[in-house]
This record gives sequence, C-alpha cells and structure tokens, in this order.
Amino acid sequence: LIEGEEYCVVIKYLFGETSNCILAEGCFVFEENTLVVGIASIVNNETFNTCEGSIDLNVTSSSPTSYNWASATNSMFSSTVQDPFDLCPGVYNVTVTNSEGCTATASVTLFSCEGSTELGISLNQITQIDVGVPTGSIDVNITSGSWSPIYFWIGPDPFTAYTQDISGLGIGTYCLTIDNGCETEKQCYEIVDCSAVNWLIDTDIEPSCPGANAGIVRIDANGGVPPFRYDWGDGIVGSPMKDQLAVGTYTVTVYDKNYCSEVVEYEIEEEEPVIEVMAEIGHTCPGYDYGTIKLSEIPTSGDFRPFTYQWTAGTTTQGDNFAIFLGVGDYDVTVTDNRGCTTTRSYTINSSNSLVPENEAFRDDCIEETFCNGQVVDLETVFLDDISDWNSDDCRYYEYRCGDGEY
Repeated sequence: LIEGEEYCVVIKYLFGETSNCILAEGCFVFEENTLVVGIASIVNNETFNTCEGSIDLNVTSSSPTSYNWASATNSMFSSTVQDPFDLCPGVYNVTVTNSEGCTATASVTLFSCEGSTELGISLNQITQIDVGVPTGSIDVNITSGSWSPIYFWIGPDPFTAYTQDISGLGIGTYCLTIDNGCETEKQCYEIVDCSAVNWLIDTDIEPSCPGANAGIVRIDANGGVPPFRYDWGDGIVGSPMKDQLAVGTYTVTVYDKNYCSEVVEYEIEEEEPVIEVMAEIGHTCPGYDYGTIKLSEIPTSGDFRPFTYQWTAGTTTQGDNFAIFLGVGDYDVTVTDNRGCTTTRSYTINSSNSLVPENEAFRDDCIEETFCNGQVVDLETVFLDDISDWNSDDCRYYEYRCGDGEY
C-alpha cells in the first residue's frame, strides 16, 4: 500500500440465493505507522566511579510513545523518560512503544572517559546517483580505538540513520556525527546527480618493451568538478599517471570532486626497438689497443634518461657511453633506459696502417703540421682541447697514420 492513497473494500455474500449480496463496503486512506528510534548522542563518565552519564534518544513516530529503560549491568535501574541521565558506566536498553502498539528497541553502553581514543572519520567510498534514481551511498572509515561510537546521520527529506554506512540516498547533503561519550566528530558529504556531467578524457600512452613492465599512461580529465582523482585498481590516488605497466588492456576510474566517475579503458602495446643507438668507431693500429667506440642514443618515444651501459666482459677502460683502448675484435654493449627497456648492439674494431675515424670526411680548412722523426710533440697543445676526445668534430686531427713517417 502507498501512504496517502485511498483504498476501498466491498464485502459480498457468495452462497445460496443471496449470493453476490453486498454485506458491507467502505474506503480508507492508508497512513503508514512510523516508529524509528536511535541514539543521537551520549555523555560518558569522567571515571568509572562516577554516575554522571546521559543518553539522548532520538524518536520518529506517527503517534505518542512511551519508554521503558533497563540496565543489563544494574538490575536496580529503570526509567520511563525519553532521555535518562545521572547514569553509571554500564549497558542500557530501551523499548519504545507508540499508541498503535508498534515497538522499537535501542541499546547503548556507557564507559569512562579515562584512556579514551581520539575519534576520526574518513571517506572510504561514495556512490552518486544517476538520472535522478535514489541509489546513492556513503561508506566511511571510523577511528575510535576499542570503544565503538554511536552513529547519527542527518540528511534531507528529513533523513536520519544510526548506522556507520548509509545507502538508498537521493540528492542532498548528509552529515554524520560520531560520539563516544567523551568527544564527537562530524563530517558532511554531498550526493549529486552525475547524469549531467559531460566527461572529456584524453589518454597519452607510452608503449612497453619486450621483457619489461615499461608502459606509461597519462590521463587528462575534463567535464567534472576538479580536483580529479584516479582509481588505477589499487585505491584512489591523486596522480593522473600510471607507470610500470606490462603489455595488456587496463581500466582506470576517474572521479571528480563530487565523486562522479567515468571508467576509461586503455591498451599498452609493445614497441620494438626501444632505443636507436648510433656509434662513432675509431680503429686501432697493428699491435696496439687504441680502438674507441662512442655511442649516442635516440629514444624512439619519450625521454627515458638516464641510460646505463653494460659492455662486453674484458672491456676494462670504459665510461657511461664510450669504451677506449680497445684491441682488434668484436664488442657488445647493452643500453638500458630508466624503465628497464634494453637494446644490444655489436661493433668491430679493425687494424690499419692508415686510419680515419668512421663517419668523418676531410675538410679543406684542416690544419696540417709536420714533425720530424724522433721529435717529442705535445698533441694536446698543438691539436686538441681535450686529448681524450678522439671523436670530436675538430677537423685538425681527422687524419692520422701509424708507422714511420708523417703523423
């Protein structure tokens, strides 16, 4: 039956000659008999030896009510008032009866405030409504130590509840007060209709690479009420970026300030190769270990510096991106970016009596110098700003020869 609607009933006799004869008829308006009780607040005692506690009982009833209080820990206690006071620590139970004979009960335990723990409320999850349907819910986390507080919600229409979490909510503001009898804490939350939010969400995706969880996704959210938060599957956070992702398909839930949400699906693909490596190679002279390899890296997407380098075992003289004093032979180097993506390259050092560094060309403006056999020359002062920089663009030392004769 619907409250406030009129209903009519007809009683007929259905036997014998008087069958279908109306014996009685009448109409009535259905009024719901409402009786809801809950503890609105309590006051605990300062110590276990005092009896100064009190209970504030909240009652919603469609007719007058009576109260019957008793104590599970004090058989001498009884009361018929709505809000008893001067109470000692203990368990108190009440039965409320209205004039229609409906009953409801409530129970509360009073403690001492000695050693009480600070109260706290934090939001765990809020579910907003969509297209006006009252399906909102609020789920909170409570910090209260070993003593369970009482819960008292107030909302629109009017709305009251006495549980930790509430559901079936329409649009409006809902405020929770928790009370352990020594202190109180209050938080309010807003339930809105999210059907009006026009989400505009872009994704910027960096692919992964073979053998590594290197994928990255960045979210650019618009349409709701900022600030935005993101649930990547391991809790709601403020960061719009997720990294260390393997190849695969994922979802992220974007929340705005009012907890209106939108689910976004994205895919991390595999990229090969990840790092393009260029090399400048300086070969050596017969019988000497003067070969050099200098690397330069070009990431195919993004900038994932710094790079690390692992050279062939036995390459003892090396830096981050170069190896020097190399003899004739093959050399491998593995370049790794800061995501763990790797590229391995192989290079060969040869020997020749007439050497020019690879990838270089003679220029007309190069400086030529001639030295006598046996002459001691300080190359760093004559030719080079840095004697170790054998692969620079300074044309003055592009050509050098091994053996007797000119250098």
